[in-house]
Amino acid sequence: MPQVVVGVPLAKVPELFRQAVHAVQGATLIEVLEDRALVGRRTTFAVRSETTRFTFHARSESTSEIRAESTNGGVFGIATYRGAVLEIGRAVLKELERASAPNQG
Repeated sequence: MPQVVVGVPLAKVPELFRQAVHAVQGATLIEVLEDRALVGRRTTFAVRSETTRFTFHARSESTSEIRAESTNGGVFGIATYRGAVLEIGRAVLKELERASAPNQG
């Protein structure tokens, strides 16, 4: 399962996550809770509707791990990609890394 480790305590992950999703073009934050989030892909067509589920886990008092897994749906049905993350999910993970890097965020 794709994941990133960020240098923030678990309690600060939801706010960092909101910022990361806002910075990714085409991403829509569907829900963010203290331990998980759901992000969708904005599209004008129902052919493809990508969503990514994220879960937040404490690694220590000052670092957290964010794990992701995508699903894809639309007119062709729903497919789950076990252990895989599609385009929007990868972009959010990358932005989380960037935003939490020293001197960035």
